[in-house]
Amino acid sequence: MTSLYRFPGGLKLESFKHLTSDQKIDSPFIPEYLIFPLEQQIGTASIPVVEIGEQVLKGQRIAKSGSYVSSNIHASSSGIIDDIGQYCSKESGLLTRCIVVKTDGYDRWFEKMPVLNYLMATAEELEARIGEAGIIGMGGAGFPSQVKVIEAADEKVETLVINGVECEPYISCDDHVIRESAEEVIAGSKVLQKITAAKKVYLAVESDMPEAYTRLVSAVENDPSALDFEVVKVPTIYPAGAEKQLIRTLTGKWVPAHGLPIQTGVLVLNVATTVAISRAVLLGESLISRVVTIAGTGVNTQNIEVLNGTKAGDLLEHCLKKTLSEQRISFGGSMMGKRLKSTEVPILKKTNCVLLRPEVEEQTESSCIRCGDCVEVCPEQLQPQMLVALAKCSEYESLKDYRLFNCIECACCDHVCPSHIPLVKNFQQAKYLINEQKAIAARAEISKARYLARLRRLEREKNEKLESKQKKSRQSLKKESLQDEVLAAIQRAKSKRKK
Repeated sequence: MTSLYRFPGGLKLESFKHLTSDQKIDSPFIPEYLIFPLEQQIGTASIPVVEIGEQVLKGQRIAKSGSYVSSNIHASSSGIIDDIGQYCSKESGLLTRCIVVKTDGYDRWFEKMPVLNYLMATAEELEARIGEAGIIGMGGAGFPSQVKVIEAADEKVETLVINGVECEPYISCDDHVIRESAEEVIAGSKVLQKITAAKKVYLAVESDMPEAYTRLVSAVENDPSALDFEVVKVPTIYPAGAEKQLIRTLTGKWVPAHGLPIQTGVLVLNVATTVAISRAVLLGESLISRVVTIAGTGVNTQNIEVLNGTKAGDLLEHCLKKTLSEQRISFGGSMMGKRLKSTEVPILKKTNCVLLRPEVEEQTESSCIRCGDCVEVCPEQLQPQMLVALAKCSEYESLKDYRLFNCIECACCDHVCPSHIPLVKNFQQAKYLINEQKAIAARAEISKARYLARLRRLEREKNEKLESKQKKSRQSLKKESLQDEVLAAIQRAKSKRKK
């Protein structure tokens, strides 16, 4: 039995997960339109491979990976490409380039290409299949899974962690995925173990997920090839499901301040991502849907499988008990969820929850009283009160020294702040501005390099012209000299004849 470690800080929160605990995952419905943003993962935007008016099938690729850190996008139902243009695709209401599919209602599948015997396949072939299926992290981060797995294999990670720790209040989609698809969780884990050659596999759930724990234990016991698998209950402390905190809990290792989790020899993947990998490899299915928790007031609280690209408004209309009135709608739970500015925003591969809560008047921010509560609950052992002071003064270099980018934006500090300071909002803005400065500096360096290259080219061309001119001059002088020698020779010949 694995000995567990305690990460710093954290909170005991009311989970509200009983609201959906007794219901099975509801089947997907097909909306009239599906919207697929080309920017729905960390990294580069995807590139369309279809044209307006083209007929597409369910599971057919409609956009290809734009770079190494990017992902393919597939139609989640059959229909016609209605448009490729600017649509509302982010929680903030920002417009980005999207592919719009008008569904035909037939839900016809594209040809599936499973790996017939994954045990005989190479790691590279399995990695490629994960990439072809367009799988990204479904726990909220949205990092392309193929890249994560490739990097982990290159680093020769020894431990694989399948993360079923749903620490965020209200969200229970992963709990239900485990309960209803435990065998697929194990199958996906074995595929990942085959790729990475990990010696140990942890299947982690929270202590308040008894049914999920029992299902996983049973699935492991019934699979004789799952010899290195261990199902672990971790304490129900928010944010125990965060990648760095889960690594600390299970292994006692700290992720380096400016490093990656795989540098500790551990690869962490969400359970829904793991199921998607199982289906991609064993069934040949691309990532076209996900289980989403619908929670809050005015809706039928449930977990429902949702087709990627379904507009939030269409999903809520399908789940509503009554007409919406003054509701705050968020993607995500009550701690890290992001408020929606428009219900036109589509459900993405990483959207795990749609939460509705009554609008409440925001608390008035007051001055920091230096109580230190934010420091005590920070799971990254940061100093939020110092970070917010530096952020408000735009002291960006000092923010780096105080490890701003180690902040996982869990909002523990916001939750306990008696002065109601929007700490995480300030941190997000500071990170954005620092990254923007980096981008501006990078663009300036590129412009400078181009300018210097142009100067070098002009100087080279000038020298080449001068050299060409001098060469022509030398050739002209040589020609004139030769002509003079010929004339002189003729004159000598004439003189000889006269004598």
